[in-house]
Amino acid sequence: MRSTGRSLARSTFVAILTALAALLIGVASTLTSAVTASLGLTAFQALIVPGTGTPHAANDYLDNAVNYYVLPGANPPCSVAAPAGPCPTTQGIDYYATFWPIPLPGWGGLQGQKWNVSVASGVTDLTGKYDGIIADPDPALADQQIVIFGYSQGATVASNFKRLHADDPWDIKARTDYFYIGNPQRPSGGFFERLAFLGNVPILDAQFGDPSPTDTCTDEKGALRTCATDFALQYDGVADFPQWLLNPLAVANAVAGFQYVHGTYLAPNGDDPVTETPYGYTVEEVQDAVAAAQASCTAATYCQQVEGSDTIYVTLPARYLPLYQPLIDIGDATGTSALIVPIVDLISPATQTLIETGYDRTDYSNPQPGTLLPPKTFNPIQTAVDLVNDVPEGINMALTPGRTPLPGSPPIDDSLSSTSTNTIVSTATTPKLTTPDIRLGLFAKPGEGAPTGTGSSANRPLQNALKDFHPVRDVVKAVSDTAKNALGKDDSSSSGDDSE
Repeated sequence: MRSTGRSLARSTFVAILTALAALLIGVASTLTSAVTASLGLTAFQALIVPGTGTPHAANDYLDNAVNYYVLPGANPPCSVAAPAGPCPTTQGIDYYATFWPIPLPGWGGLQGQKWNVSVASGVTDLTGKYDGIIADPDPALADQQIVIFGYSQGATVASNFKRLHADDPWDIKARTDYFYIGNPQRPSGGFFERLAFLGNVPILDAQFGDPSPTDTCTDEKGALRTCATDFALQYDGVADFPQWLLNPLAVANAVAGFQYVHGTYLAPNGDDPVTETPYGYTVEEVQDAVAAAQASCTAATYCQQVEGSDTIYVTLPARYLPLYQPLIDIGDATGTSALIVPIVDLISPATQTLIETGYDRTDYSNPQPGTLLPPKTFNPIQTAVDLVNDVPEGINMALTPGRTPLPGSPPIDDSLSSTSTNTIVSTATTPKLTTPDIRLGLFAKPGEGAPTGTGSSANRPLQNALKDFHPVRDVVKAVSDTAKNALGKDDSSSSGDDSE
């Protein structure tokens, strides 16, 4: 009896341990699945829609889209040429990617397609490749996730596609996720939504006021699933344009952001200098920001999601104001950075306070067209208090020129760590930056590399255009070429030199 009792006790103990082990394994598996999903590791198919000026995305463009945003921080990094492990099979979407009649490099000028036509061509190619994945008879591919990624005009293409597929069967919608960067259709901040009062401009053939949908990922019972991420760098003039159109500082800063910020999301690629990165951030910081926001969408991760929206909005704070970047570049070019940078740092906090009066950031999912009056969040008393507080902030920045970023953004020398209430909790070890004591210009000197139309520099049109821009010659040539095409003439065999 004693032996039987001992055996029974031993058996009971083993059974308990087995149950606990099974429970722990189940919990670990669940946590692993949750982390995997939050990092996008189930996305085995990625459809990348490039921006204006990039009709055919090169491999480095596609690789950066995946490694920065779709699957942030993959180790080893994903490559289109050799997908392995959790990396998705990646396809680029080919379309016109032009914006008639803007005569900027890669944008088409008078010979390019109009905005609506260009966007529609992107939706057509995206639909064809998407349907090809969905219809694949291979059972091994039946449950693969699909991420549709759009940059700039590509985000407009992805937004329109999402709207058109709102009534897809739930089993298909459950497999599809979206990721926008530099989105002109961002409901609150997108340039095309800020100018919604223009509607569909007939001659331009560009549709304004058609924000990205935020309520299409519903199941049979109407329950929403979070299926989209909208990522923006603050003050990007395409994705973060001010609501108050009569705030001159805010508008000028956004215009500068179009030039200095909008084209850097995937840097470096194409003809970019190897040292170029997303405006003020390292690649590792962007990857950490995306992963942290998708794991936990809170203010601490610069992420926002409101009830009734299937989209999370990640807005990475500006470390510097693009409004003053020309001064920084002038200082760099003339050797006067030691004088210019401290002055810029001194006035930047107060300038940012005035700029922010042009924004209502309470709900990025709520379409907000531009207004002639300040947004409802504007408080003149609080603004006055903030301006007073900006004095010591500016002095502090000026004492360490170029090393102290704008208030509210992650610190430069220890960003994305869990030691500050203003930073993102890191999901990986992030190397410290080695920024010089005096901040230099962030961009290549004129003539350093020629634009190819396939990299992020193609999305930085003003910088490229000013390198070799002759307005009268270019307009006359565009009109002449258009007239010749209309008359059916082709001078491609002419001995004349049109390559200037």
